[in-house]
Amino acid sequence: MLTILEIVSNVIGWTYFVVWSISFYPQAYLNWKRKSVRGLSIDFLFYNVLGLFCYSVYTCSFYFNKEIQDEYKIRHPSGNKNLVRMNDVVFAVHGFCLSLFILFQTCIYKKHAQHMSSFAACFVWFGFIGAVLMISAIYYGNAAWIDLLYYTSSIKLIVDFIKYLPQVWLNFKRQSAQGLSLQYICLDLSGAIFSIVQLLLDAYIVGDWSGIEGVESTDEERARLIIDEEQISIEDSDSYA
Repeated sequence: MLTILEIVSNVIGWTYFVVWSISFYPQAYLNWKRKSVRGLSIDFLFYNVLGLFCYSVYTCSFYFNKEIQDEYKIRHPSGNKNLVRMNDVVFAVHGFCLSLFILFQTCIYKKHAQHMSSFAACFVWFGFIGAVLMISAIYYGNAAWIDLLYYTSSIKLIVDFIKYLPQVWLNFKRQSAQGLSLQYICLDLSGAIFSIVQLLLDAYIVGDWSGIEGVESTDEERARLIIDEEQISIEDSDSYA
């Protein structure tokens, strides 16, 4: 029998899933409507795909893999269970597919071709090399599979701190946010708020605040909130221009 707090957590979780999942569609529709991706940073899109891929691997493994769940209990003996929920899994996989589709749109609408920056390319490659090294360490018995998941979680955390910066810089250089969907920013901001609330509520319910580590952290969400607010202010200034 679920408690009232657990029911509230589930409602908030699926609310953030719906809000965050819908957030991808306005940008995809705007790109299709304009037949252009001008104004959308290619680095931002690659970061988004990488981050959501890592998040998909993390959430699916923690939710479906019994070995990973057992390893988590060993690492966190005072806690009850990890904080990954079904809404996290569905959002991660759905978000990865949609972000990959939006990236694919840059191949279709090539009027204003963009190229990844050297920094973004190096970050992606070093992230991949790090994963290979981690798998090698697991193979030789120097690490466990859960360590690989914590590594993907760290990549996701770093990505969510930096992925908006190329978009902010592009908006600043162009003195415009045209090409970036305002609905996407607003929905992303709302989803971040609901995600923070559910994460903190789940930690309170199980009485284990260490479970917050590895899931999208509140620091990451605060960074997202700050940058989303900056993007909205730029969009507002465009609308009055």
